[in-house]
Amino acid sequence: MKIWPFCERFYSRKPVEALCLQLQNEYDINVGLVIWLCWHVAHGRFLNEAAFIVAKRESLGGDHDTITQLRGLRKTLKSSQLVDGSTIKSHILAAEILLEKAILERLESEIELQELIPDSAAFGLLDYLHQYQVPEADRSTQFLYANALACIA
Repeated sequence: MKIWPFCERFYSRKPVEALCLQLQNEYDINVGLVIWLCWHVAHGRFLNEAAFIVAKRESLGGDHDTITQLRGLRKTLKSSQLVDGSTIKSHILAAEILLEKAILERLESEIELQELIPDSAAFGLLDYLHQYQVPEADRSTQFLYANALACIA
């Protein structure tokens, strides 16, 4: 399964969305990287840390800065008294989603084949969450991986 259909199926699960947003808001975790790591595991691929570093650098480029700015603007509009505030917010959200899609598809095409080589250690979601000292990282990882596997079953 390509990454974007996987992303739509995975993220449409309300508990997955809630956890991803919590990780993003409380620990500054990049949800796109979470989805990308889960997508690889769901397909039985395990990456090494070097591949993850490349993906992280790619996902935190200029497009990510734009997404962050759009997200900030959308949050500012939440308290706005504009008549069309909700319409504007939905258009901003649509732009964020298009940029996220572009990043994920770029990661899919550029890094998909940099899988784990036999003599290196695997790097996954648990490792990523540990980098940010996320409490209950084990539980979050198990939950997200189980949902990722269910999306391709």
